Amino acid sequence: AAQAAAEAGGVTIEMEVLPDGVAISGRGAPAAVLGWLASVQAEQRLRPLELELAADDALLSIDGRLLAVGSATP
Repeated sequence: AAQAAAEAGGVTIEMEVLPDGVAISGRGAPAAVLGWLASVQAEQRLRPLELELAADDALLSIDGRLLAVGSATP
């Protein structure tokens, strides 16, 4: 679902499922990348554990890991 949301928002993203979350790597327009990141936190309960953001021309690259947070965790 998180990858489909990224593609729908114009963010090119690669995801690798890990035991405790996902590794991500991708790029897109800055507003699209940040909007996608906010939506996966709210909707998929994936929280940034490690993130590297880098601006390149009019695009924003994102690399890192997102931690899956259980529904019992605030």
